[in-house]
Amino acid sequence: MAKKDKIWIYGIVGFSLLFIASAVIFQIFEFEILPSQFYGALIGVVITAIITLFLLRGQTANEETKEKNVKVFEEKTLRYNNFIEEIWKIWEDRIVTLDEINEITKLFCKDIILFTSSENTQKIIEQLNNIAEHSSKQEIAEEDKNLIQSAIYDIIDILAKDLQLGGNISHETRKELFKLESKINKLIELKERKEYVEILQQEYIDFIRKNIEERLNIEKVELNFIVPDHKEDVYLWFKIKDSDIWLVVGPHFRGKHSTEQPFIGFWSYYYNHSNYHEYRYKLRGTWKDLFANYQKTQNAVVFSDSESVNSYIESLKSNTDKNTKHELLVEEIIEFYEKWNVDGITIKEILKKS
Repeated sequence: MAKKDKIWIYGIVGFSLLFIASAVIFQIFEFEILPSQFYGALIGVVITAIITLFLLRGQTANEETKEKNVKVFEEKTLRYNNFIEEIWKIWEDRIVTLDEINEITKLFCKDIILFTSSENTQKIIEQLNNIAEHSSKQEIAEEDKNLIQSAIYDIIDILAKDLQLGGNISHETRKELFKLESKINKLIELKERKEYVEILQQEYIDFIRKNIEERLNIEKVELNFIVPDHKEDVYLWFKIKDSDIWLVVGPHFRGKHSTEQPFIGFWSYYYNHSNYHEYRYKLRGTWKDLFANYQKTQNAVVFSDSESVNSYIESLKSNTDKNTKHELLVEEIIEFYEKWNVDGITIKEILKKS
């Protein structure tokens, strides 16, 4: 017999004895009719006690069941949320490896099967198989990505309904989510590419600048426009020490309407330095400041031109043993400096005269 039951019985017996003693002492009832009255009262007390006992037992059982259900629901919700978070983690980079599928399957077997129905178990396994099937390809096409994400939405639906949270990511909602995600991904890619190109551009310019300064007699370096008529075209300028002559390389940034091809050449402002007229490319017009025999180059990167940037990035990926474009450009600039001449007169001879 349970301890609680014994306490109730002792209480009833004690109360009954107290009641009889009081009735006799204070002559509440005649002694002759006391047994019958006592018997009736006792039956009433016993019946009341039994009913109360059953009510309390039922209430206790209900409270225990309710408390147990609350704890189970809390644990179930926690595990479902954790499972969904893990699925989104592996899908964050839009690539799902077989190892990741294996880990998520283990998590499903450990945390989800225990709390869900066999029907839901079967449905989720089917969606995990769909994810594995479309992830196993060497190159995951956009269609495969959409099917993987749709399978993830289905899993969320199943678990949400099991928790009676509604679920049901409708077909229209999924279409809108796919559109939104596609738009966001493109913006992220553009942002990441822009940041990458900016870093690449700075490294490229720093490399050329450092190497040319170390290997030639350079006083200062600028990144600037070339002439007023070509304000959108930006070149690298290397000022040769103790002279008014610049070594110009570019353009590395080209204006919208510019078609200027990159070149390497010497430059000195026309009106201030008439002593250089015999070496000039032209004696009037935009390019009168440029010296003759400038050299076109294929190694300069035009960072405002997407094709030029793409070509440079591809060359960085593939040129593991060969020199990269910026290394080739440095060598080309050095060679141009050493070999340039007009009618046999080199830049070094011109610098000596000036």
